[in-house]
Amino acid sequence: MIKNIFGSDKDSSHKEEGLDPKTIEKISKMNLSDMRLYINNGFHDFELTTEGLKEVMKRLVEPINDKGEFYLKADDMDSKKKKAFELVMLAATSIKISVKAIELMEQFMEIYKDIIHDYDKEYKDIYHSRLVKSIETAIENMYKINNIEKSLDMM
Repeated sequence: MIKNIFGSDKDSSHKEEGLDPKTIEKISKMNLSDMRLYINNGFHDFELTTEGLKEVMKRLVEPINDKGEFYLKADDMDSKKKKAFELVMLAATSIKISVKAIELMEQFMEIYKDIIHDYDKEYKDIYHSRLVKSIETAIENMYKINNIEKSLDMM
């Protein structure tokens, strides 16, 4: 869906640049609090990048083992679930957002839809609608960025 709106992920500002293996390793060892710090650019020696943001989202949506288990499980502590939901919403507001990251956010919503609904039902929260709204906002921001880049190219 996102690629239809913005075109492919191949333009110069969103080019797939190979991420440094040290960066990938560092992100793979982060817990949710560290990922939040990273997205907030809270590490002085480890700056947030577009590729790094994608790696954080990949960590949440790709299976963590051969059994097909994902980062979040239904029996995880509620605080872990809440941190993961808020991490996705924070990532959606990042200035380093990309089309691929938005696609990964949509995958997050699909993979964890049961966990999100159960959490909302149990705690009378509205994370589902907040996640949807944050993804919509990310799409709008990507649209604005795309329009700005096009107008700059015309100058």
